[in-house]
Order: sequence, then structure tokens, then C-alpha cells
Amino acid sequence: MKSRILTRPRSFNLFFLLPKLTIPVLSVFFWLAASGGAYEIKDNRNVSSKKPVNISAFQLLFDRVKGLTLFKGKVKAVHDQVTLTSNELRALSENREATAEGQVKVVDPSTAMTLTCGNLEYQDMMNLMTAHDHPLLTSLDENGRPITVQGRQMELDSEKKTVIIHQNVKIENEDGKAEAQKATFLSKEDKFILEEDPSMTVPNG
Repeated sequence: MKSRILTRPRSFNLFFLLPKLTIPVLSVFFWLAASGGAYEIKDNRNVSSKKPVNISAFQLLFDRVKGLTLFKGKVKAVHDQVTLTSNELRALSENREATAEGQVKVVDPSTAMTLTCGNLEYQDMMNLMTAHDHPLLTSLDENGRPITVQGRQMELDSEKKTVIIHQNVKIENEDGKAEAQKATFLSKEDKFILEEDPSMTVPNG
């Protein structure tokens, strides 16, 4: 068999199930977390941020031939302070890339940012994320008031704490709203940079 499905296993010897498993470039280890029904991936290589990505899910499917790991049901991936949840996540063992689908949500409490979308791809251990399918970004301004941002595609850098929004960008808060075809959110500076046909509407303005 090429793959095995594990759903809430009670106990098993993973190295018996996957004997002499070696993956070029990236060595990945799976084990059952103490809470039961949870799985964790760790990467021992030094990457831009040395924190690993820990992934838990209701079900895990590993295809050794394709080097593909599929997590299904209540998926939760954690990297440093960033948490990603979704219905499904596909991870390739040859690199540090994965694709999340279905009710995707990314939360970074260090910047008070929350990103939701239908589909998301991440690279470099969740340091670089690209959101598709109606992405919506929410954050807080310097006075603690909510800001909502919409666009066709968003690129989030969780190390630099920046978000680049492409096409049909709409930004709204209590001070008014702005539109552009490209915007860059610098969360450390609490600043938006609007490009390509920017416009702004303010109350009583």
C-alpha cells in the first residue's frame, strides 16, 4: 500500500509502520501527541525562524511515494506566535510548503492581525503565506479601533510583520475608507502604503 490512514489511534509504533523512512533534503518526524489524536511535524534544519511547525488534526494520511502528508478535520498549525486553522492541509515533505483549504484562518496576536480566506499557501515554515479566495484581513489601529482590509490576494510575511494586498483593495475603519489596486500594511509602523490608483473617502471630508 502507498498510504496509510490514521484516525485517533490509541497506540502504535510509527517506525514499524514506516520502516527506514528517509526523505531527501528534509527529515520529518511524526508522533502522537500526549493529548491523543494530534500529530506534530518537526524540522531540525535551521531556517529563517528556528521555531518548528506543529500540526494537529483529526485524521492523517501519509503517501510515502508522493512524499505527501494530508491532514483533515480541525487542522491546527502553529509556528512561533502564528496559528493557522483550516479544514484540510496538504504538506510536501521535499520542502517547507503546504496548502490549506476550507475555512482558513490565520491569527497573529503579536500584531493583532487575523486573516481569513478559502485557500492559503505557505512557504518557509509559515513565514511566507499567500491567501486566495476572498481573503479578509482584520487588525487594530493605534487607538485600538478595528480595521478591515479586502483584496483579491494577500501575501503575509510573519517575520517582517507585513501584508501586501493585490487588486481591488478596500480598507475601512471609523476614519473612512480607502481603495487602491495595491496596498502594503506595515504592522510594526501601523501604516498602509497605497499604490496604483489610490483614493480615500473620509467622513465630512
